[in-house]
Amino acid sequence: MSTLPRGSFALMIFVALCIPGTAQQSADQMPAGTSVDGQPSDVDPDLHQMVASALQHFQRRIMYGATVTEGYVSSRDTSTVSEPGGTRTTSSWLRETFTAFRPYVAFDSYKGKTRLTLQSAPVITYVPSRVATFGVNGFLDPRVDFALSLSPRLWLNLSGAVSYGDALSQVFVLLPQASANSVVSSTSANSASHALSSAEFAASGEVGLEWQRSRRQALSLTVNKVYSTVPGESASNIPASNVNIARGQIAEQVTPSISLVGYSQAHQIRSGVYSCTIVGGGLGFKQQYGRLTTWTLEAGPEYGNSGCNTRLDLGFTGAFQRTVTQQTAISLSATRTVDTFYAPGNNWVTSVEAGVHQRISGSTSFDLTGGYLHGSRSYNRLAEYSGFFVTPRVLWRITDNSSLTAVYGHVSNTRKSGSTLDQDWVTLGLLWHPKPKNF
Repeated sequence: MSTLPRGSFALMIFVALCIPGTAQQSADQMPAGTSVDGQPSDVDPDLHQMVASALQHFQRRIMYGATVTEGYVSSRDTSTVSEPGGTRTTSSWLRETFTAFRPYVAFDSYKGKTRLTLQSAPVITYVPSRVATFGVNGFLDPRVDFALSLSPRLWLNLSGAVSYGDALSQVFVLLPQASANSVVSSTSANSASHALSSAEFAASGEVGLEWQRSRRQALSLTVNKVYSTVPGESASNIPASNVNIARGQIAEQVTPSISLVGYSQAHQIRSGVYSCTIVGGGLGFKQQYGRLTTWTLEAGPEYGNSGCNTRLDLGFTGAFQRTVTQQTAISLSATRTVDTFYAPGNNWVTSVEAGVHQRISGSTSFDLTGGYLHGSRSYNRLAEYSGFFVTPRVLWRITDNSSLTAVYGHVSNTRKSGSTLDQDWVTLGLLWHPKPKNF
């Protein structure tokens, strides 16, 4: 929405990722796709989440669906400016209705030692009023994943993604895989960094090697590159963001329920004349109490070179997930990490989130997610921000292939520059999610 403040994009997309159905989970959290009653959850599927067991029986599988959403958004932006004659406060208020359509398609192919996944969930938007429009009337996000078994214990993983469009288009539209039996999903550090993106165009790629050294020990090495730009880059002289990442880790299963991790990583951040290299490492663990409770924690120091705004910092990722009863589940998460997608002027992002899932009946569920977000340690101090969000959602499964969902959201965001954004929205969506086809 071109007239919405840029700061609204960051927190609104973060809220969207906190709604079950959008967050991609880290491998150290609760097993992907797990729900309160063992049914598939509504997380955004990726290479490791999409029908891994079924692919051993079917060589090819196609999944498809669609979501139609009607919504209303109210946004109020207040700015305070100090002038020689005193303080001046300005305020703008935008109210808008919209319609959004999001088809989804994914193709999986498993043959011999290879696995290929192609998927995309574009968003097409329509705004009746001419007061405001979505920037390019939608969002495109094709992705590809490829895995090759080099030997019985060595795997090569390749992945790539391209996104283009108005990221606001994704905020209000759930993927059609949403299930009434879903469990609240904690936001991983990776998802949080994507949530802060102000980019209109972004491209990312990853190459990884994983070696199962023994039954209890595994080693891995991954290299990532993320490039992103913002709208009007040439005209506004806002530089592109170029981030390179390398990470190596060793995981040891000490007992059937406890695993230890040691890791080392490096981030290279370039944006215009700003160039910063951060290296660090740390330790982590994962502990499971039966099938109902999972703890994960990973932390370590991070050292920046002379080009960085901060020479010493702390990175961490922690999560707790608990299935209380067959109808209730809770989750808590906290993350502090280097931002990998474009957020003007910010290097470090801290987020705290809590969620609860309540299954009201066999076909109806209620989810409540809330949290706090802070962007700090920036090379542009005025770009620092903090804010909170709360998002309740009700989902009613009409048939095996369709569901209705209603969402209310509120977000408040305050920047160090003196601007404050208060935003509310209501959406009603129809989700169509037929069963996958095997052939």
